[in-house]
Amino acid sequence: MHLNKYTIFRYILIGFIIIFALACGAYYSIPFFLEKKLLTTIAKSYGFTESSCEVRKLSLNKLDIASLKLGHPENPAIELDSVRVDYSLSGLFKKYVNKVVINGLQIRGEYRNGNILIPPIDLRNSFQSSSDAEQKKEDNSTQYMLPINFGEFEINNSTIILQSGDTNLIIPFSIKAKYISENENGANSAYDLQLKMHPDSTNLFPGLEISSQIDMHANIDLKSNDFRLQLNLSDMNVEYNGYKIQNSPGNVPLTIEISKIQ
Repeated sequence: MHLNKYTIFRYILIGFIIIFALACGAYYSIPFFLEKKLLTTIAKSYGFTESSCEVRKLSLNKLDIASLKLGHPENPAIELDSVRVDYSLSGLFKKYVNKVVINGLQIRGEYRNGNILIPPIDLRNSFQSSSDAEQKKEDNSTQYMLPINFGEFEINNSTIILQSGDTNLIIPFSIKAKYISENENGANSAYDLQLKMHPDSTNLFPGLEISSQIDMHANIDLKSNDFRLQLNLSDMNVEYNGYKIQNSPGNVPLTIEISKIQ
């Protein structure tokens, strides 16, 4: 069939219009899907019946989410100002993102009977008894795998608020993590981790008050489970029934080093 130039141009133009319409539909529908469908599904899998967020930007290499809330809108258990994810399409197929930055994370929970509770999440497993530790001793050789690998991970300007009786324990913190080596499969294995915490004066137990700037630096290998950890405690003020522990003159930090090398 013979087609003149006008007909060919018309088909090309219609093709471009269809592609443009599909691209526009995807551009506006994917953020809606993330906000209304995907987040809701993930939140419900952890027991949160209510959740919300705003997708500010979505492109081929970046995702920017703001005002994410998990829990009741007026008093969410988990709330954050923004999440930025930098990635590449090829990296996503390998479950790898270049960088994740979280700002203004606030976690509200309860400290009761030695357990941290973040309704509806129960974190009691993070405070295991010695008998629990004995039962899991045989599993120490297990390799831990992250659901997704990352190059860099940051949590900035964040706070944990734990209610303990009539007192709120307020713990400002920040975290930075970066991979430092890969295993033979190309997955990130060893990470360098920095954690800063500065809890207010807290009364975890009757008569005990603790306040300190905590700086933690660790190297963790998820493949071998080896780790090196260093804790520096400064601005320390621990009081118990009239006894007091403070840093040396000049605020020389108390340093604690822990390591496990197979």
